[in-house]
Amino acid sequence: MPARTWYDGEPVDLDERGWTRLVPTFLGVGFRLAVPCPAALPRAEAGARAVAALAGADLDPLPWARLRAAWDGPVDVLGGWERHLVRGLGRPWTRVVPVEAPDGTRVLEERVSPWPWPASSPTAGLPMLSRLEAATVHEDGVLLLRTEATGALRTSSAGTPYLLLGGRWARPAGGPWTGWAVEQEDARTGAEVVEIGPDELGAATALHAVDEHGAVSVSRRRPPPRRTPPG
Repeated sequence: MPARTWYDGEPVDLDERGWTRLVPTFLGVGFRLAVPCPAALPRAEAGARAVAALAGADLDPLPWARLRAAWDGPVDVLGGWERHLVRGLGRPWTRVVPVEAPDGTRVLEERVSPWPWPASSPTAGLPMLSRLEAATVHEDGVLLLRTEATGALRTSSAGTPYLLLGGRWARPAGGPWTGWAVEQEDARTGAEVVEIGPDELGAATALHAVDEHGAVSVSRRRPPPRRTPPG
């Protein structure tokens, strides 16, 4: 399935180069949502609406309706709004891009990132279009844990982290907006959402992370047990 683009409800013939040129005109106001399966669509659309509400803009319903009507495999849904110097945000652009389903579990080196989680930003945690910050903190082969300046764990470069604490799974409060894949991992592990400070992070006996499409990365130093403990 090729990528498809809509401009305010109308299909547009736009290649990847054209989309790449268009995105900077959004000035950072846009969304990126993972949709690994049809069941993930409502949660993904809710994430796009959260970004639209923050921006005071309208969401184009047509691409989402098209996905509900005809499912062709995992996709990312990207979008933003044209900008006007006087009128502010204009009409919406949306692009649906096919992606590969996760293939196996990655085993990564674990490290705490020197880049603090931007807790004070009004867009912190929202599924924004820009991947500049994510690219800044990325290291190949490394599961980088993102903490606030206080040392509280919020997220990781490989997705939402899950820690085994005292025989029970937990994931950090105050992190990014969570999609369908994280909801499924919550249900599988029975994880509680709690504040995880430096002491809890050091005490965890196992650590793994789940990204927006459900790809799992495990800490080489603290791999999960073979059998998930009861939630």
